[in-house]
Amino acid sequence: MEDFADYIKQETLSRELVEGVPEEGVFTESYKLGGYDILLGVAKLG
Repeated sequence: MEDFADYIKQETLSRELVEGVPEEGVFTESYKLGGYDILLGVAKLG
């Protein structure tokens, strides 16, 4: 993820990327990407 962090933040309008299990109450979706199962979580700042 570090190699593409700037690109991911730009494309998703994110301020921060955090590796790990998403906190409770965060919107999450599961995906299969490049043969890997991933879980993405998104939280609105404010």
